[in-house]
Amino acid sequence: MSAAGSASPLASRPPVRVDLESIERELSQYWKPLERDPVDAANKAREVDEVSMLTRACMSNLIVLRPDDAGAEALDAEIDEIVARHPARVLMLVGATSGADAGLEAEISSRCHLIGPHKQVCCEQVTLRAGGGAVDRLPSAARSLLIGDLPTSVWWTGGEPPPALRDTLDEVVSMSDEVIFSSGHWQDPAAASRWTRDRLEPVVGRDRLVVSDLAWSRGGRLRRLTARSLDPSVAPGALASVREVVIEHDADAGSKAWMMIAWLATRLGWTLTDAASKRGQPPSWRFDSPSGQVLAHTRVSDRKEHTIRTMSIDCRIGDLPATIRFAREGTSRIGVHVEGGDRASPPRVVAAPYPSRAALVAAALQDLEADPNLVAAVEKTSRMSAALAKRP
Repeated sequence: MSAAGSASPLASRPPVRVDLESIERELSQYWKPLERDPVDAANKAREVDEVSMLTRACMSNLIVLRPDDAGAEALDAEIDEIVARHPARVLMLVGATSGADAGLEAEISSRCHLIGPHKQVCCEQVTLRAGGGAVDRLPSAARSLLIGDLPTSVWWTGGEPPPALRDTLDEVVSMSDEVIFSSGHWQDPAAASRWTRDRLEPVVGRDRLVVSDLAWSRGGRLRRLTARSLDPSVAPGALASVREVVIEHDADAGSKAWMMIAWLATRLGWTLTDAASKRGQPPSWRFDSPSGQVLAHTRVSDRKEHTIRTMSIDCRIGDLPATIRFAREGTSRIGVHVEGGDRASPPRVVAAPYPSRAALVAAALQDLEADPNLVAAVEKTSRMSAALAKRP
């Protein structure tokens, strides 16, 4: 870190076009101490109190890869929130393969945030734009701008697997410690699972690479609540007696439902045996569990809030059949209701805040630890997809 004196208000710098060769030199100008007019002795103490300290902070490199400028304003606000939580050098790569070959253009800017009455923490951002064949130059340009000895994460912001920028993403991933994406809004869960495995699994085995799916992270509260509700101390016999799982999800949240089923299957030791899918109908799968057969299937709701709406688990609690039902209530709560079983359990509502995408990305940057449960779920969903593909 380096520091320089600066006066309030925030010292953030707007984007400025620069030559590629002069990016580092121009960025260094941001952190030079600002010249001040002399002050007399009587005012010097007051001047010192009013000065805001400008601190350059960087804990990692964040490469943000996006297919175009759509939603630029919203993404800009998200980047602001991310670096406020986790200071990083941001390399924004914007590639439009369908456009004309317009070469490679660069902009630099800085983002500052107050962390006290007179102290600002600032981060750098470099935006690289390319069109047509120039998109192939983005990875090498980004590599030259990475700050050495700091972890590097790449975040694919697109709402679907990137057919146009696939090679670019793969090349950027190869020089990164972490790849961040979200399968939550992908319209085709089967395609999403295949892409995740085909493009990411070959590098998952690398000791230093972490795979972070924001949709998986967002489902953590439901997974924890499910594990707690099936715990033998709460629902004796439930874990070993699950016979059916039904998940209702919004139209574009199918990947989240698949991942939830995959997580249950991996944690409870279920083996996939069959799959079925009728035209225009959600799919279903059969698993063999240590204690019998399990049917898992999905339903599509008529709502469009990108989430799992309900999940019902049929099992036995004690010696009696029971259904444990989870239902999303708004954006911040999940209701849990148990029907049947030999233990009375009144309905309860649990706080389950819906974190912002920026908060999830910042958390992924802070925690560079691989999640073996996610890797196992990706493997299971790919098998679920393959089983459906074999059906006539």
